[in-house]
Amino acid sequence: MKKSRGQVLVCFILLIPVILLTFALVIDLGLYGIEKRKIDNTVKDTVRYGLNNIDKSDVSNYIKALLIENIDDINDSNINIRVENNYVSIKVIKIYKAKFKISKDLEIESSFYGNIKDNKIEIKKEG
Repeated sequence: MKKSRGQVLVCFILLIPVILLTFALVIDLGLYGIEKRKIDNTVKDTVRYGLNNIDKSDVSNYIKALLIENIDDINDSNINIRVENNYVSIKVIKIYKAKFKISKDLEIESSFYGNIKDNKIEIKKEG
C-alpha cells in the first residue's frame, strides 16, 4: 500500500501543461470572438452612416476614416468600399494576432451591405 502513494500528484503534475494550454486556447478563441463581434458592429454602423449620408460627394472617404479610427491595426489596403445610388457595401479584412501564440494568427473578415428601399434602411451580411 505504501508503494502507491503520490501517484495522483505525479499525474496532476504531468497534466498541468495540458490544462494551462487548454485555458490559453480558450482565452485566445474568446478574444477572437470579441474582436470579430466588435468589427462586425463597426462595419454595420459605418454602412448605416454611409446610407444616411449617401448624398455627400466624399462619403467613401468619411467611411474609410471611420473604419480606420474605430478598428485597431487596419490600413487602407484591407478596406473595400462601394457606394452607389442608395447602396453601400463594405468589406474589411483584419489579421487577429493570437495573444498566447498557441494558435496561428486568424483572419477576421467582415462584409456588410445596405440599401435604401421605400425610405427604409436595410443592412445585411454578405456571403
